[in-house]
Amino acid sequence: MRKLLVVGVVLAALVALDAVAKGFVESQIESRARNEAGVEASASARIHSFPFVGRLLVTGSAGDIDLRLKDVAGQQIRFSRLSISLADVRLNKAKLLTRKAEITSIDKGVITMGFTAADLGQIVHLPVTMSNGRIVVSVRGATAVAFPSAAADGSLRLKVSGLPDFTVPVPRTRLVNCAVRDVKVSGGELQASCVVEEIPPALLRAAQRVGSA
Repeated sequence: MRKLLVVGVVLAALVALDAVAKGFVESQIESRARNEAGVEASASARIHSFPFVGRLLVTGSAGDIDLRLKDVAGQQIRFSRLSISLADVRLNKAKLLTRKAEITSIDKGVITMGFTAADLGQIVHLPVTMSNGRIVVSVRGATAVAFPSAAADGSLRLKVSGLPDFTVPVPRTRLVNCAVRDVKVSGGELQASCVVEEIPPALLRAAQRVGSA
């Protein structure tokens, strides 16, 4: 009975240590992302890996990481929502002992930008509404359905019957390092996404102890 109690205490301690280590890395990713996204942005990171520490030490992989941001500012465009999902994130094992978790590679990632009707309205300078999977633009008292697509140069395109196409540039940033390739309307949000094989530059050294080099 006593041995079982000792084993239980040890396991509980290991689980707690694992949670602390994972939480540390998540908080650093969130902090770096907020620094890039602007003062009004919020960020939430989640690592999908258990046991986190054991997997890191043996394979160098942190598993999959999901990063969610809201109210992301930009020089030319604003995202109400930004989602970055990275698969098989690998960390530099040599730096783990000094409490630095430097991201070195990923298998792939998907970045999704979410635009509300208000976001699009500010871009095209016209009233915009979104519902039931449709984008509706108001022009001179009349309404017309806008059909979104991804242009060859990676920008968003809104095609409205009887009007010139609206082109919405999506500049590459340290958080969004790919060109838009897929566009859809889901509920009250326009979602533009792309696939990456390289780490967004803002996250390259994201999980690093504050004050370290």
